[in-house]
Amino acid sequence: MDKTREYKKLQDEKVENYKQTVYSIVSMIEDRDAYTGDHSQRVAGYSILIAMAMGFSDSDNQRLYQAAILHDLGKITTPDSILLNPGKLNSLEYKLIQEHVIESHNLLKKIPMFNDLAEIVLEHHERHDGMGYPHGKKGDEILPLARIMIVADAFDAMTTNRVYKGRKSLEEALHEIKTLSGKQFHPDVVDNAIEVLKNIELQNDTSQLPITELEKERFSYFFKDVISSTYNKNYLDIILTRNSFNQEYCCIHIIYLHNFSSYNNRYGWSKGDKLLREFADILKENNPDSLIFRVHGDDFILLDKQQIKLNTNLISSLDLLNKAKISVSFRHHNLNEEKIENMNAMDRHLLSPIAEMQIED
Repeated sequence: MDKTREYKKLQDEKVENYKQTVYSIVSMIEDRDAYTGDHSQRVAGYSILIAMAMGFSDSDNQRLYQAAILHDLGKITTPDSILLNPGKLNSLEYKLIQEHVIESHNLLKKIPMFNDLAEIVLEHHERHDGMGYPHGKKGDEILPLARIMIVADAFDAMTTNRVYKGRKSLEEALHEIKTLSGKQFHPDVVDNAIEVLKNIELQNDTSQLPITELEKERFSYFFKDVISSTYNKNYLDIILTRNSFNQEYCCIHIIYLHNFSSYNNRYGWSKGDKLLREFADILKENNPDSLIFRVHGDDFILLDKQQIKLNTNLISSLDLLNKAKISVSFRHHNLNEEKIENMNAMDRHLLSPIAEMQIED
């Protein structure tokens, strides 16, 4: 009898250790993707609140909680170039990241203790109207526990600061969920979700945006200009979009280099690249607090959190430019007075005729 209890104890410990190993892998995935930290824990918490309100059994609640914790396990197979890219994904990249649902399912099917969670996880991106993935299931074809996770997962996405848009308030998120009842979400789940989630307190630090210097460097890694080591226009698009809802930056300086194409034609691209790199280094040295971008080949943009006066005389008198017979002009925009919410709006200013430019003193 003692041996039987000892054996059962060892087996229970083995199972628990195995569970903790898998949960640790999930935690590692979320640490790898710095922009969705603790997402699975929040989805699990929201899921249980909804399931309890709907009267599911303790056994079902436990299964749902575990499924929610593990629902993004398949992202371990997602390439870093996609998972860690905080920008907008193209259609192929979006299809690749959708594969995490299939991978999560396949991984869980191979683990006996999680085998019964695989189908729930497989369906957490389906939609009530059949427009979801991976199989386009609709209505009651979707497993009851998966219907709950679909709402919980979307609710967390809505209430987290995203790269291209700010988080919704609790009221805004619940309103959107109600609006999508019968479309993206099952009506019964929506009714219960609105009731139980209306009194929760959202975490203020749920953000897809980088906070630490290391996270910022990882974030910007995808947007470095390889020639000048400044940032590129894709990163400027992200910053301007973010700025439209958090008003972090208020000052834009544009620096136009003229006749640069002629310099390239005379001396070749390699010398042209060298000149751009040296010019960018001068800008960085003299403007250490600015975000600096190279756009359209030979234009530079400085973005600041305070209104600053650019040293235009220093730039105009640079031997580097004068010897190359490159002239320079400038423009300033005050984002407290002008709305430049993305790169398309910025391009309208960048490409406007020089004669219309407001030249700085």
